[in-house]
Amino acid sequence: MSRKKVVRPEDESGNGDASLPRPKRAKQPTTKPPRNKRKVSAGRGKNSFRKAADDLYLPNVDVELVPVTEQLFTHPGDRRFMDDVHLPRPKDYFSNQGEVFGKRFECPSKSRDADFRDPRFGTIFQLDYYDSVILSKSWPVVLQKYIDWDHCVKLGDPEMTRALEMLERRNFKNLMTMQYPWSNEVIAQFFATVWYEKATADHYGYMHFSIEGQPYYVSYARFGKILGFEFDDIDKHRLNCNPHRDIDLSFAYNEDATADDFYTVNNMRKVYRYFNLLVRQTLVPKIGGASVILSSMGPFLKAFQEGNEEDFSAFGFIYRQIQLTSWDPKKSCTHAPYIMKMIEVVTQKEFIKEVSHEPYRPVRISETAKRRGHKPSQPRPQSVPLPSSCATAAAYPEDVQGLLLQGMRSVFGMSMAIYEANREHHRFVQEELHRAEVQRKMIAEHEGVTLSPVRPLPPAPQQPEWWNSLFQQSFVQPQQTQFDTNEQPQALSHVQQGVGGISSSRWASATYGIAGHFFGPAFDVLYSASYPSTSGGQQPGETQEDDGVNPSTSGGEQPGETQVDDGVNPSTSGGQQPAET
Repeated sequence: MSRKKVVRPEDESGNGDASLPRPKRAKQPTTKPPRNKRKVSAGRGKNSFRKAADDLYLPNVDVELVPVTEQLFTHPGDRRFMDDVHLPRPKDYFSNQGEVFGKRFECPSKSRDADFRDPRFGTIFQLDYYDSVILSKSWPVVLQKYIDWDHCVKLGDPEMTRALEMLERRNFKNLMTMQYPWSNEVIAQFFATVWYEKATADHYGYMHFSIEGQPYYVSYARFGKILGFEFDDIDKHRLNCNPHRDIDLSFAYNEDATADDFYTVNNMRKVYRYFNLLVRQTLVPKIGGASVILSSMGPFLKAFQEGNEEDFSAFGFIYRQIQLTSWDPKKSCTHAPYIMKMIEVVTQKEFIKEVSHEPYRPVRISETAKRRGHKPSQPRPQSVPLPSSCATAAAYPEDVQGLLLQGMRSVFGMSMAIYEANREHHRFVQEELHRAEVQRKMIAEHEGVTLSPVRPLPPAPQQPEWWNSLFQQSFVQPQQTQFDTNEQPQALSHVQQGVGGISSSRWASATYGIAGHFFGPAFDVLYSASYPSTSGGQQPGETQEDDGVNPSTSGGEQPGETQVDDGVNPSTSGGQQPAET
């Protein structure tokens, strides 16, 4: 029985059209030669032969691209069919990694059910994967960066220089410094439609994908050539980067590191900390904190161990990372710059790329601060001693007394700040309404229209009966006995702008009412011990911080005091004495 010959359409050069999917070759039964006569791959050091591919004759550099005038945006797919076919139930592939892996090696033309009205997809799997996996993430595409190599060299750190030399020696420099913007929708369509054709003994593997419903394919070797790799690197063996944590990484950590420190940056040697910072922005992009290392980084770090002369393909590592991303639905789309460049060369189209490829410029790692952004702990302020007449002085130690005072002052001080902010906002609203009414009736009078007289401005709200001046002094705020009607308050917070003003004001008023009724005598003792002066001012040498409430019109500072202003307008009548800061 003879095989049916598959005839592919010829292009102008007489070769097959590279934009159409390749027909799948039937596997020929072959007998394995003896072990001593088997061919050794080029990556093992003996370049006996080179595999073939159908697209190696196509140009990879200086390709003339046709501009695409319409920009592509990510949007949910249309599940309707062209014919009156019952709509299938959507399937969530986010937690179904096993089925996704099988679909990545299955030709979509064999499982094509019907024609979608959405021209981007050809199978139900592609549509469901796009909607349930890619669009469900807050960051569908990882914002990958490229390395500013000159900036890293100018840091002048010997450990950074060693990390750069390690990466350059393994042929990663050109890839890590390549700058290429991308389109999120193009990258999303690639990961939704990509499937792989395995390599054979004499042919490279193929990567198939679709953009706007048009199928394309690229061989493993041509993908590497597009990114600038030569066959010397492409034909090397690929590093096994399957995620697992059975590899010993003690060589990358200090001697005092424990097993819990592995796959983190804690107690990691400085050269490998720089190495991790550079790799996680380019070769293995990752969303999240930089303190955790991916499990797939274990074999990669092991390959860069000092004294390890094992050579592997740099492009093969990137190709494997792209495959791992397409197999794992929990990962966002990675390696967008490299994929975007390959897509434009293969499709010969120039898409509108809305995402720019930003540089990454690491900072010099300090040995004193092992964690970036970690602030050294400040010494706890000493508590103010209470008088011996207070019963709490005998019941609690001195440090506990300080914590209690600090907590009580903070609670009542915050309540006072909310209450004062709402009083100030209420006064501001009343003044604005009164000013608008005056202007409206002046205009009416000018036009000869008689209206009712202007209502008088309501008086400013007075302090309630339970008000205690020590409450305000405890939160380092001067007293406010009256308002200056000539001053227009400036609302800075959401409370002062009226957001939640009624509920906050009632809550603060209730809090002060309970405090004044039950804890009035106790606070007289506590705050008299902490603040002997009840005149609303500070003693010389004290430091005052403003918490966002306008200073008093009558309160001032003594010479030598320091005041930290946070942007709130000071009182018109209150001023600083000479020698104040």
